[in-house]
Amino acid sequence: MPCTDDEIVSTMREIEEARRQLEAVARKLAAEAETRSLPQKFGVGKLSRFLAETLHLGRGEALARANAVQVLATKTDPSGAEKAAELAWTASAQECGFISDAHVRAIVKIMGRIPGSVNADDRAIAESQLVHLAVQTSPDALPKAGEHLLAYLDPDGKRSSDEDRARMRGVSIGAQRADGMRPISGLLTPALSAVLDPYLAKAARPGMCNPDDPQSPWVADEHLTPEAVEAAAQRDRRSTA
Repeated sequence: MPCTDDEIVSTMREIEEARRQLEAVARKLAAEAETRSLPQKFGVGKLSRFLAETLHLGRGEALARANAVQVLATKTDPSGAEKAAELAWTASAQECGFISDAHVRAIVKIMGRIPGSVNADDRAIAESQLVHLAVQTSPDALPKAGEHLLAYLDPDGKRSSDEDRARMRGVSIGAQRADGMRPISGLLTPALSAVLDPYLAKAARPGMCNPDDPQSPWVADEHLTPEAVEAAAQRDRRSTA
């Protein structure tokens, strides 16, 4: 007998719930693999590389799964006692099939930006609110909600420490594309920005250092004048990037 509309919808929801629960099981197995030092036994060192090579995952996917293990998996200390996951609300919601891997990654990313000076109770409340929202909506709604949450916890940005910024800093270079180009993204510390911004304001302004213009001034030019820069800027057709 053909399924009714309601039966199709119900079956789709059941399958999605099961898929989410399987993602949680896969994370537990990855955590167990790390506990048993399988990455070292396979000669790859890191869990992300172990997942990439064992499961034929892309580098980004493998790294995301490995990062999730660190904050969502139950840990065992040297005495054998179990320690709750850092993001226990999130782990529990996925185990129940309420949220997907995309929800999880969005929550992990937001929670990673909360300053270390925020106490444990407030962090737990923040996580529970994000999970509550994730259960009711798509992952696309979480980044905006996360910005509101972070603005509430640290409205003037003064609770973030150098340690917080050091934890988040970094530059990632993606795989080479067919055209030879490679994508790049990252976060700079305020100290590096303070060095870089004045230099770019001079060297990257319109008219400066233009390889397509033989008469374009360069930073090291001995006779650099505002008139020469302005004339070159009129000929400069480059984008800001």
